[in-house]
Amino acid sequence: MASKKMNILVYSGNGSTIESVRHCLYSLRRLLSPNYAVIPVTDAVIIKEPWTASCALLVFPGGADLAYCRSLNGDGNRRIAQFVRRGGAYLGFCAGGYYGSSKCEFEVGDKLLEVVGARELAFFPGICRGCAFKGFVYHSEAGAKAVQLKVEKEAFKSGIIPQTFRSYYNGGGVYVDAEKFSDSGVEILAEYTHPLDVEGGERKAAVVYRKVGEGGVILTGPHPEFAAANLDPKSGGPDYPDIVKALAEDDEARTNFVRACLVKLGLIVSQETTSVPSLSRLHLSSLHHYLVPELLSSWEDIITKEDDEEYVKGENDTFHIEKEKSRWSFNSLVKSLPLPGVEKEDMADQVDVSGLDDRILDYNAITKRLIPHESGLPGTKETPYFNHHAFYANLRRYQGENPDLAEEFGKILMYGEVVTSTNTMLEKSLLSLLPAGFTFTATTQVAGRGRGSNVWVSPAGSLIFSLCLKHPMEINHTAPVVFVQYLAAIAIVEGIQSYDNGYANIPVKLKWPNDIYYVKIGGILVNSSYSSGNYDLVLGIGINTTNTAPTTSLNALLPSNLTPFTLEKLLARILTKFECIYKSFCRMGFDRKLEEIYYKHWLHTDQIVTLEAEGGRRARIKGITRNWGLLLAEELGWEDRPTGKIWELQSDSNSFDFFKGLLKRKIREEELRISRLRSILESPGESDEGILLQRHKQSLQRWREAVRLKPGPRKRPLSPQSISIPKTSVADAVDDASDDDDDDDLQSPRNKRLPNGTAITAYLQEGDDDNGVFANMMFFKNSSPYSLKDFLPEEFPDQKIPLKRLLYDEDPGRNPLTRRFSDDTIRYFHIPANDMKWVEDLIACYYGDSSPFDGGHTDWVVQPDGNFRTKSQILLDQEVWRGQQRGPSVNDPVHTRSMRPRCDLISTTDRDNIAIPRKNLALFMPYLHWETYRARSEQARTIRLLDRGKRPTSKMFSDIAQLKVDDVTRKREKKKRPRLSWPLRLMKNRTENHPLKELHDSWNPKICLGQLLVHAARLFTAMSFYTDKTLLQNRLDLNPPLHPRRTLDQYYYWALKNIERQDKSQVVYRATAPTDHLPDQYAERDLECRECLQDIRTVPRLLMVDQLWLWILDSNTVITFFPARWGRNADDNSDVHRRLRMRLKAVYQQEIHSVYDLAIIIIDQCSQVFFDRTAVRSLRPQALEIFAHAIGDVSFKQITSFNHFLEYTRMFSVAYKTRHEKRSVVRHQSVIDITVEVKLLQEIKDISDELMIMTNVLREQLSVSKTFTRHVQNILRERANSEARKRELRKEPGMGMKMASTMKRAEDLLKSIEERIEELQRLMDTATDTASAVEARIFINSQKVKRAEL
Repeated sequence: MASKKMNILVYSGNGSTIESVRHCLYSLRRLLSPNYAVIPVTDAVIIKEPWTASCALLVFPGGADLAYCRSLNGDGNRRIAQFVRRGGAYLGFCAGGYYGSSKCEFEVGDKLLEVVGARELAFFPGICRGCAFKGFVYHSEAGAKAVQLKVEKEAFKSGIIPQTFRSYYNGGGVYVDAEKFSDSGVEILAEYTHPLDVEGGERKAAVVYRKVGEGGVILTGPHPEFAAANLDPKSGGPDYPDIVKALAEDDEARTNFVRACLVKLGLIVSQETTSVPSLSRLHLSSLHHYLVPELLSSWEDIITKEDDEEYVKGENDTFHIEKEKSRWSFNSLVKSLPLPGVEKEDMADQVDVSGLDDRILDYNAITKRLIPHESGLPGTKETPYFNHHAFYANLRRYQGENPDLAEEFGKILMYGEVVTSTNTMLEKSLLSLLPAGFTFTATTQVAGRGRGSNVWVSPAGSLIFSLCLKHPMEINHTAPVVFVQYLAAIAIVEGIQSYDNGYANIPVKLKWPNDIYYVKIGGILVNSSYSSGNYDLVLGIGINTTNTAPTTSLNALLPSNLTPFTLEKLLARILTKFECIYKSFCRMGFDRKLEEIYYKHWLHTDQIVTLEAEGGRRARIKGITRNWGLLLAEELGWEDRPTGKIWELQSDSNSFDFFKGLLKRKIREEELRISRLRSILESPGESDEGILLQRHKQSLQRWREAVRLKPGPRKRPLSPQSISIPKTSVADAVDDASDDDDDDDLQSPRNKRLPNGTAITAYLQEGDDDNGVFANMMFFKNSSPYSLKDFLPEEFPDQKIPLKRLLYDEDPGRNPLTRRFSDDTIRYFHIPANDMKWVEDLIACYYGDSSPFDGGHTDWVVQPDGNFRTKSQILLDQEVWRGQQRGPSVNDPVHTRSMRPRCDLISTTDRDNIAIPRKNLALFMPYLHWETYRARSEQARTIRLLDRGKRPTSKMFSDIAQLKVDDVTRKREKKKRPRLSWPLRLMKNRTENHPLKELHDSWNPKICLGQLLVHAARLFTAMSFYTDKTLLQNRLDLNPPLHPRRTLDQYYYWALKNIERQDKSQVVYRATAPTDHLPDQYAERDLECRECLQDIRTVPRLLMVDQLWLWILDSNTVITFFPARWGRNADDNSDVHRRLRMRLKAVYQQEIHSVYDLAIIIIDQCSQVFFDRTAVRSLRPQALEIFAHAIGDVSFKQITSFNHFLEYTRMFSVAYKTRHEKRSVVRHQSVIDITVEVKLLQEIKDISDELMIMTNVLREQLSVSKTFTRHVQNILRERANSEARKRELRKEPGMGMKMASTMKRAEDLLKSIEERIEELQRLMDTATDTASAVEARIFINSQKVKRAEL
C-alpha cells in the first residue's frame, strides 16, 4: 500500500531567518494539522536525502535568496524542480518568491543591498523586482508595512475568499508584467493596491500561481503567513504598533486567504484553525506507591527550593514539584488570581501565560508542573484521557504471564496530557536519575522527535511513550546496543498481535531499521549517552492507535468483530513483551530464536532495491548481520542472477523513505585515493611499487585475452566486464572506473553527495606534499556537534582537511585553525602521527608565527631578560617540549624516541610570572595498542634500511624469480608418503614471517587468473603500506624528528639497541601465530587440512605502546597527535581515532561543556581502547584473555610435570629397592631432569615481565591523568573564584553543575585506569604464584642432584 504524502517541509538552512521560519511553522501547523507534519529541513536534507517521496509541499520562507543560491544551486535546485514537475507543490514567501522567479532584481543601484541575477528554478518566467516599497533594512522592522492586497477571487474555486486584506510586508518584490505570462500558466492571485516604488507592470502582482508540470507553485511578495499575534509592537519604530493593530484587524481575512492558497496547491486544509496547545501537568505514579517517594528522595541533590517550593532544573526543562500540601498553597493562589490594575498582557512574569494567547510559544521556557502521587493513583477527573487504574491492572495481568522476566518496565509511570516531547524531556533533564524501565507517556506532543529531521505527528489517539534503559557496556560485545531498536520493533508487533485472543493476524510488519508498517503506523527513535559503565538509552515510540489522521491507525485495521485497542492496555502489553525480549537478549544476544522472530515480521525478505551509491545497481535484501544489525544486500546481475557480491549497508540516516536511497560510505573517496596513488606509482622513475603495478596490468591483460579465447558454449556472453573480480584487485577496480564514463563523472547520481567533482579531486590532491596525510577536525558549538559547511567531504565527526593546508595556509577562509570562532565554539584537530616538526609548525600557524625556531615572526613577546620570543616559542619551551624527548641523539636507536610522560600547565607569556594564570595544557601519555606482525616487520625493515643510508626496498617488492608450481613442493624422498594437500605444500615452506609469505615472495602460478590474483594481492599490500613507508622516508631523520611506533619491549628496554628478535617471544604473538602440527586424517585423502586452512587465515599480532600528545590552547582548542596502525585499516574498529569519533558522535547535548570534557574523553579513549571489549569485528587481540590462558597453560603443564615427577620418584624407589641397577639409573635420570621446568619457568617469567610492562604503562597513564585532573581542578576553581565568573554563575546557575560534571568525569577516568591496573595486577599475582610453584619444583630437583652427587 503506497504511503501518503504527509510532510510539509519548511526550509531552515543557509539564508533563512529564524523569525520567518517560526511564522511559517506556526501558520502552516495551525491550518494543516493533523493531516500533515510540518517539518523544518536544511539544505543538506534537500541535497542528500530522499525527501520527495513523502513531501506534499516545499516551503521557502523569507530571508536572503542569494544565500539560497549558494547552498542549493545545482543538485539542490534540480531536485526541487523535478519534485514540482512530478506533482509536488512549492510555496515561496518573500525571499522564497525571489528565489522561485526566473530573475531577481533587488534594490538596483544601492551598492550595499543590490542583488541582480538569474535564478535556476524559474517557476515564474519573468522578473521579481524589489523592494516594492522602500525602506527595507536587513534584520529590522524599519521597512515593515501593513500593505493592502486585492484578491482575485475568480482564481479560487471554493472557500471563503476575502475581497481585500492587509498583510505584513518587509522587503518583498512585485512580479513584473505577470499578466503577460498567462499563456505560460501564470495566474495573479493578489495585487498591491498602494503605488509601488519600482516599476511592476499594469497589475502590480503581489501573489502569483503557476502550474509546473504535474505540480503547482505559489510565490508571494508580502508575508501572509505572519500573524499579528506573533508580532511584538515594541520591536519596531513609533508607527509599528499601528501596523500590528491593522494586521490584527484583518487576521481572519489573512487566514482565509492562506487557507485558499493551500487548497489551490492541492492540500487538505482544516476548516477550523488548530489553536496552540498549552502544556498540562505531569503525573508521577507507580504500581507500588512507595516507589514514588523513593524516586523523589534520589533527586535530592538536584532539587532546589524557591519560596518553599521545590524545582528540578535540567538542561532543557525546569520542573516544579507540586506536593499535595503545596498544590493549593497561598503563593499558588496569589499567582492564579489577577492582580488589581494589571492587564493580562503584563502578567507574563507572574503567571503561566501559555494558554492566554494563541501565539508562538517557547515551550522550553515554560516551567513544567509535576505532581507526585505518593499514596494513590490519579483519578479520571485529573487525567480524563488516560486511565491509570486500567493501565496498572493490565500491567499486573501481563506480568503474571512471565513473572520471572516482566517485573520492571512500566512500574513507574509519568503521564502528561500535552507535553513537548517525551524523549527530549527525559534525555535532556532527568535521564541519569531515572531507573531502568521508567516510562513517560502522553496524549499529545507538540514537539515530538523522529529520526533525522522528522517530527512524529502525534495527535490525540496516538500511543506515545518513552522508556528508559541502562544497557551495561560490559555485555555490549555479546549483546550490542544497536539491536535495542530491533527488539523494540519486535515487541511492538508481538504486543499488538498478542493484545488479546483474535488479534494474531493484524497485518503489521517491521520496516528496517525502525518503523512499524501497514502503511506507516509507528516509529522508534533511540537516543543514547554513556555514563558509569552503562549506555543510558531513551526509546521513543509512537503508534497511531485510535486516531484517523494523518495516516492509518491500528483500529482501522481491525475486523468488525474485535474490540478496538485502548491506549492503556496496549501500552502495558508492549512494555511486558519488550522486557521479556530485552532480558533474553542480554543473556543470549541476538541469537537464532530472536533472528527468526524478527524475520517473521519484517517486510523485506528477498525485496529488490536499487543502490544509488553503487551507480544504480540492483540488489536483493537477504537479512541483517548479527554483529551490528547492518542490512545484507546481494548484488544482482544479468536477469537478476546473484553475482556473489554481498554488501553490508547502513541506513543513510535520512529523514524520509529509506529505500529510496542506500549509501555505502566513502566509496568514491576510496576510489580517488587509489587513483591518486596510482598516478604517483606511474610517474617517471622506477620504483618497486611501480614495477608491481605494471606486472599487475600485464597479468590482467593476459587473463582477459585468455577469457576471450577460451572455447566452449556459454549460456550468456562472458566478458571481463561481466565477471566479478575479487576486490583485492584494487588497481583493476580503478581500471574499470576509468572505462566507465559514469564513474569518471563526479557529478553522476552515485556521487551526488559530493558538492563538486573537480573541487574534491583537488582537495584530495592537496595532501600530496605531506605524504597524503589528512588531519581530522571536529567542532562543537554551544556544546553540540556541528559541521563546517565549507569543508569536504563529510560531516561531523568525519570532516578532514589536507595537513598541508592546516599547517601552512594562513587564509582563515581555507584554514579553520586560523579562523576566528565565537567563544561558545570548541575546536578539535587530530594529526595521525607523532611528528615533532608538525607539532611546531601547527602551533606556530595557530599563533600566526612563521616557525617557533626561525627568524620570521609576527607577534613578539618581550621577556624580562630583554630577549624577544614568539608565543609558539614560549609555548614550546625547552623545558616542556624538546627537553622532554628521550633519544634525541643521532646515535640513539630510533625506537628510543619518545616523550617523557607528564602533564604541564603552560603559558604564552612570561613563564616566571606566577601572577599570570596559565590556561594552556600539554600532555604526553603512553597507551597500549597492537599491530600485525607483517606490518610491524615492514616498518622495522624500512627503518633499518634508512639507518644504513639505503633506500628501503622490500624483498616482497623485489624482482621475483619465476618458479614453477612444482618447485613449491621441492624434491621428495623416494619413500612413499601421503600426498599433501595444497595448504600443506605451502605450509611446508613456511617462513618465520607468515604462512603466506612464500606465496607473496616467490610463487607465480601458471594459470592466468592465478597470476592476476597474486599480482593484485602484492599490489594491494604495496599500496596499503605506501603512505606509511613514504612518511618514514621523508620525516624520520628531520630535526625535530618523527617518532615511530614501538613494541612493548622497545618501550620498556628503550636503551637497548636491537631487541626486535624479542617480538616473537611476546605472549600475544605466540597466541596468534600459526602453530606447527602434522597433517591430519584428511590429508591422506588429499583433502584440505582444517588446521592448515585456519593457519592461512591467521594474522600474527604484537603489542605496541603508542604515544598521545595533547595540547589545550586558549580554552577552546584541542590538538592531538597519535599514530594509526600501519597500512590501510579502514574497517579496523579498534583504531583509536575511529573509536573516538564513534564516541563523540554519540555525545548527548551539553555533555561537552568545555575543552576539558573533550580532553578527558580523548584520554579515556586512548587508555581504554586496548581493553575495550565492545570493538567487535576487530582483529585486536583479546590480550587479557590471552594472558590468562597462557598462565593457565603453564600452570597445567607444571601440574602435569609434577605428577610425572611423583610417578618417576615412585618408580625409582621401587627399582632402587629391588636393586635393579639399569632400571634405577634410567628412573633416576628422569627424576632429576629439569629441562621441562626450566622452559616453563622461562615462559612464565616472560608472561610476568610483559604484564609488568603493561602495568607500568597504565601506572604512567594514571600519574599523568592525576596531574591533568589537578590542573583542570585548579583552572576551574580559579575561574569560579573570579568576579566575572561569579557574575556568570549568578546569571547561569547551571555553570556550577557543569564544573562538577567535568570533575566527576575526571574522577571516573582515574577510577577506570585504576581498575585496569588492578585487573593486570591480579594476573601478575597469578603468574607469580605459578612461577613460585615451578621454582619449587626446580629446587627439589636440584636437591636431588646434590644428594645423588654425594
